[in-house]
Amino acid sequence: MSRRYAAVLATALASGACGGDLTPLRERTIAPSAPVAAPTVRVTWLGTAGVRVDDGWTALLIDPFVTRVGVGAIVFGKGLTTDPEQAAIVDTRDVAAVLVTHSHYDHLVDAPYFAEQADAELLGSLSTVNVGRVAGLPESRLVAVEPGQPRIYGDFTVTFVESLHGPALFGRVPFPGAIEPRIELPASASEYKMGGAYGIVIEHPAGTIVHHASASWIDGMYEGVQADVVLLGLAGRDDTTDYLAHVVDATGAKRVIPIHWDNFFRGFDEPLKAIRAAKIDEFFATVDASRPDLSIESLPLLQPRTVLGG
Repeated sequence: MSRRYAAVLATALASGACGGDLTPLRERTIAPSAPVAAPTVRVTWLGTAGVRVDDGWTALLIDPFVTRVGVGAIVFGKGLTTDPEQAAIVDTRDVAAVLVTHSHYDHLVDAPYFAEQADAELLGSLSTVNVGRVAGLPESRLVAVEPGQPRIYGDFTVTFVESLHGPALFGRVPFPGAIEPRIELPASASEYKMGGAYGIVIEHPAGTIVHHASASWIDGMYEGVQADVVLLGLAGRDDTTDYLAHVVDATGAKRVIPIHWDNFFRGFDEPLKAIRAAKIDEFFATVDASRPDLSIESLPLLQPRTVLGG
């Protein structure tokens, strides 16, 4: 896709810096909890769709994107590379696997770095694997996922489920297609093609989490899944009611934690702002009107919170 489209995308997203009132999210922030003897799972929100999931022994990173760049880097096709200083905010202790839901730059660009730092596997589409290989990861730690096939890391069972990417801008999926094996790094944002999208089911003795970063779905994709909480990407969705029905209701989850709602052109030293494509106000209005019993909870940035157990 052309640099012109990249410029339009970046400008449109950045123009949504004030994309809604964050008060409902702040009021629903999960508070710290005291340690308990029972199995627990903590989630640390890394911004955008990124999270660290851990149980005190094993950790997973999902879509860990922390190298923030401004609109200009996207507009002018700058090669994107991990900034170790920014990456230092992520705890890589006990990380067994880095999971990537699709290969856009705001999900993938930092993932090979964290996999290398943690001596962890990198899991995702063939596009994700191609980037990991060029980044220098050994073949033994590159896993092109097979949807529906579980993988075990400590007490976590991880299953990728085939999905679709939401129509993030003007009804279109940004940067469609696949990343070729010979991609040159550092690559520009437009070279990080979508490469296929997945939801991720994470099962643990303390309960089940669904990480659903891209705001679309395939009918029946979560058939047979019983989740306790859904980490739900908000940016780029179309009809909120349908989205909730096919992703949240379909899993039986009674708790939702919004992710991928923040403006990722802003640095971590700047106040959080919602991106317009997240439609924060409309999301809460729809939930309040149609699902008053659905619990919407919020994670603070870069602070672990107990989400299962406890």
